[in-house]
Amino acid sequence: MKFIIVTGERQSGKSTLLSRLIEILRQKKIKVSGILAIGLWQNGVRSGFDLLDLTDGTVTSLARRKSVNKFQKIPFVFLEKGLRAGHKA
Repeated sequence: MKFIIVTGERQSGKSTLLSRLIEILRQKKIKVSGILAIGLWQNGVRSGFDLLDLTDGTVTSLARRKSVNKFQKIPFVFLEKGLRAGHKA
């Protein structure tokens, strides 16, 4: 089993690259599993993330934007159901 983690700058095309790679691998009958975090946008602002389970195609809400104050660094609340889905995948 091999693990691949893709990182990069915001909006650099990581999800687009992975989506295309997954499509190519599946066309070649190569099994793909794991998770893909899908960014959600609303009025030009990232509003959250959904989690795509690459094994069965299930999409689960992972995180949603929350109101933040100057002391909070993370503008998202992570949802228990999404965290469980990621752990399961």
